[in-house]
Amino acid sequence: TCAFLLPALVRIAKRGHRSPPRSPATTRPAQGAAPVGTWACAKCGNVNWPQRETCNTRSCKAPRPETLTAETGPGVGREEGRPAAPVALVLAPARELAQQIHAEAHKFSEIIGARVVCIYGGVPKGEQANTLLGKGADLVIATPGRCLDFLQDDKLLGTPLCAKQVNYLVLDEADRMLEAGFLLEIEKIAAMCANSKTKSKTRANTRQRQTLFFTATWPQAVQEAARALTASTAVEVRVAQRSTGELSINTTVAQRVEVLDTHRAKLGRLVEVVRSDLVAGGSCLTFCKTKKRCDWLVKQLSTELEGTWVRAIHSGKNQREREKTLEGFRASTASGGKETAILVATNVASRGLHIPEVPLVLIYDFSSAADYVHQVGRTGRVGAIGRAVTFYVTGDGDALELVGVLRQAKQEVSPALAGLAEAEGSAASDSVDGNAAKARQGWRRTQWARKRDYVHGWAHAAV
Repeated sequence: TCAFLLPALVRIAKRGHRSPPRSPATTRPAQGAAPVGTWACAKCGNVNWPQRETCNTRSCKAPRPETLTAETGPGVGREEGRPAAPVALVLAPARELAQQIHAEAHKFSEIIGARVVCIYGGVPKGEQANTLLGKGADLVIATPGRCLDFLQDDKLLGTPLCAKQVNYLVLDEADRMLEAGFLLEIEKIAAMCANSKTKSKTRANTRQRQTLFFTATWPQAVQEAARALTASTAVEVRVAQRSTGELSINTTVAQRVEVLDTHRAKLGRLVEVVRSDLVAGGSCLTFCKTKKRCDWLVKQLSTELEGTWVRAIHSGKNQREREKTLEGFRASTASGGKETAILVATNVASRGLHIPEVPLVLIYDFSSAADYVHQVGRTGRVGAIGRAVTFYVTGDGDALELVGVLRQAKQEVSPALAGLAEAEGSAASDSVDGNAAKARQGWRRTQWARKRDYVHGWAHAAV
């Protein structure tokens, strides 16, 4: 989305966001501003003049994709009843993240005359389909399941969406989408978009698609999926990440991992941490593994901490309830009032959500080092200082990789956790395949690999 919105951002910076937006046909650029029609290269970020067919950067020279202004004229997905034909498609794993991206894109859409539509599951299809068929869309933000539903023909709704003109395909939190089992849906959606693997001598022959992956972790399964969906010339950009591919974390967050003997000890310890570490009016984001555990913890905390705002958010809640809960937590966090707010969530709230001024993250159920990186990232946003407390019970696994993440961030490692990591490393070296210690946490990668082999094997058999 950054490449899609960059020309708009340049214009906003020159205008100072003071004058009201005007229609693209009558808008005249300010003196010294880049003219309408400039395009941004997704590889290097350079903003090029409208007449350029390739990127002006000498080390890049990437071909120019079909620009938004060239594809959003009259007749392109604007006739009522015709499928919407967006130029950009953004896929996100969760509804809340899709709504957040939509809210950010909507801030600039009117200035460049773009229509932005958000579609996701958990709500009836009719209203979203009517929006696409009635008004069309230039940019669509979607969850994979609902996007694929609208790309396929339906007896009642028809085909609300067409991806043939998509030249920007963005996968946000790609590792989470693969973990949730959206690999097959993503491959089908990518196959319906413009091609990105073949180069044409002229822009008229073949549309060039730019595919962008955004993820905080880069496991082998995600790398394989990226190679399958992008061209061989794809560029990998790391921001505050190590070149070895190992997990890294925000160093502005003070992290503490407490090793407990049993799971029963976690509730009492959680109440103690909230009372001691969370000041009046503060907010806390608590992560649990399951929906059932979230609901149970909300009941317990509502009894133990009277007068505290406590709610849960997970996939078992309906969309209206999830939106209301998230809105209430944002309001409590931003107001800085006297009421303490605690949001208990599954991993649905760990990826991409930006809730500023959350001072404390509590990981009630440790699942894996990769999830830990995302969960801790919900605090210490935009350069702020945050704190994270994790309850680790013997047998949770992934202790060796967790210790590596903590030491990379220059955090203190308790002797108990260091001992568990050392034992885990010894067990791994003594095992036959060297992966026995990670068997519990490595099921996701195995699942992705099996699913990919199955899909490709079926495709070859069909041919």
